[in-house]
Amino acid sequence: MSVVIRSTGSALPERVISNADLERALTLLPSVPRAVLWLYHVEGYTHVEIAEMCGKTVSFSKSQLSRAHQKLKTLLGGEPQADQGMKLCSAELAKTI
Repeated sequence: MSVVIRSTGSALPERVISNADLERALTLLPSVPRAVLWLYHVEGYTHVEIAEMCGKTVSFSKSQLSRAHQKLKTLLGGEPQADQGMKLCSAELAKTI
């Protein structure tokens, strides 16, 4: 079985990801973003409900979900994370100095 990944608001094409690859990527997520991702997408909770469950703010829930999405995108072969790009740029700059 596989999962279709759709990129919303982007020109990227749909990709088919195997369940095994998706499960592997999910296990590599930090526990808090993974929990928020699960509660939001699988259990169907809103950001308000997740914030209440965690004793945090709504913006906490939104930021953790965003972090989970970005990390999954990287793990599943999407675009690199911004901080990795900055490290690469810094390393290249250091070589030229």
